[in-house]
Amino acid sequence: MNTVDVLTSLGGSAANFLDTGGKATSDTIKTSFSLILADPRVKVVLVNIFGGLTLCDMVAEGIMLAYRKVGIQKPVVVRLRGTNEELGQKMIGECGLPLHAFDDFEEAALKAIKLAKAGRMPTASMSFTPPSSKFLDGFLSSSDARKTTQSATEIAEGGKESTNEAT
Repeated sequence: MNTVDVLTSLGGSAANFLDTGGKATSDTIKTSFSLILADPRVKVVLVNIFGGLTLCDMVAEGIMLAYRKVGIQKPVVVRLRGTNEELGQKMIGECGLPLHAFDDFEEAALKAIKLAKAGRMPTASMSFTPPSSKFLDGFLSSSDARKTTQSATEIAEGGKESTNEAT
């Protein structure tokens, strides 16, 4: 929740919030992007990892997988800290995708807010199809899928706060 607090203190707000948990895999990250990007209020994805159990290289791999499989059409800002952060940062830096990578969390948050307010899209041309309810049913019960979709993370334009609370 520190991520949401800092965004708010810097003049932004979160449309959604998703915590991937301590043992996120690259597939977990890809699925998280599918859930997050299904919310039309999402303007920018801010990935803020401060992990001990979560491996930063696994997160980086998941972000790259999401670009290939999900078709991201929103700006993505990434800040990785924790286990294997050097490898994860290197992977992000060398992947050639339209990512905004930062070492400092506050700088990453400010960039996400700036992009959300500007409404900028990445330069690469990609397509995105929101996940179907069958897709979500494979992972969660339908009520859990609705709750998870309501609590998925993203940055909204300043002042547009979510009325959904994470469960």
